[in-house]
Amino acid sequence: VCATHADLDALVREGKFRRDLLMRLVQRQVRLPPLRERLEEIPFFVDRFVKQHGAQSQTPSGRLVAACLLRGWPGNIRELGIAIDQAALASRDRHGGLVEAQWEEPSAAAPALAAAQPAPSAVPPPMSALDARDDKVAAALVETGGSVPEAARLLGLSVSAVYAALARRRSRS
Repeated sequence: VCATHADLDALVREGKFRRDLLMRLVQRQVRLPPLRERLEEIPFFVDRFVKQHGAQSQTPSGRLVAACLLRGWPGNIRELGIAIDQAALASRDRHGGLVEAQWEEPSAAAPALAAAQPAPSAVPPPMSALDARDDKVAAALVETGGSVPEAARLLGLSVSAVYAALARRRSRS
């Protein structure tokens, strides 16, 4: 099993990778989309990581699941696992057995990105109708404990519309 982001075909053409090895590797290819494209899996992984990291008596809070759905997870499943492990450790013996989020920013890269951004103007840009709806979706997720189908029902939206709102909201962050 191997993984790469390199263009192996180009490397073969440049003489930097062996064609016979490439032929062995490409017999069975599996594309695993990034976690940000598999939002429906996040609640499962959050629960699994809480249990896996020795927190059998703990359960993830709805706010934790909602916060996880709102993050972009550039480090994919590894970053999620680390964040949940840290949250479980920090929440141990607190919060009545619930694991709470231990972060404020939308991603680990937020401080560096914020430093690279120009200073905000005194007048914030007007909020579009989509932005307002996306914020309502985020609030509904917190209210429903991170349940996308419940948030969709509460807002009268389709599940796919909730996922689209999450994707837009994360891209704004």
